[in-house]
Amino acid sequence: MPDLPFLRSEIERMRYQISRQRKEIRALQRGVRRRADAPVRKGKGPRWAQWKNETNEQKPKRQP
Repeated sequence: MPDLPFLRSEIERMRYQISRQRKEIRALQRGVRRRADAPVRKGKGPRWAQWKNETNEQKPKRQP
């Protein structure tokens, strides 16, 4: 059976790995959003993205 310091080091290694993976996922999500919006701004791109922008424009603006 592994000793306590070994288990602690493994837990710390896994925490670091999860943190790194979360950062990578966030970076990828930001990149995908930017790429998905870019063609729509130019008037091109997937139909669902154009529909999304149209529905967002139709929403009433909140007033304070």
